[in-house]
Amino acid sequence: MPTEVAGRPVQIRLTLDGDLTVYDGEQLVASHRVMPGVSGWVTVPEHHAALWAQTLAVEQRPLAVYEEGAS
Repeated sequence: MPTEVAGRPVQIRLTLDGDLTVYDGEQLVASHRVMPGVSGWVTVPEHHAALWAQTLAVEQRPLAVYEEGAS
């Protein structure tokens, strides 16, 4: 799912031809071809890049902060 719609209700349409589309209201936000389960996960990195950026953000502190806690 694109980051903008993560956590919101969306409408998913699946055709008999194996096409899956995701709509946020009337707006198409994603379209994928359904793959067999043996193929494993297929992802679109652009859909979750912003979420990874938030997750991977690390607070930086001087090492002295950790030295104080260890003593």
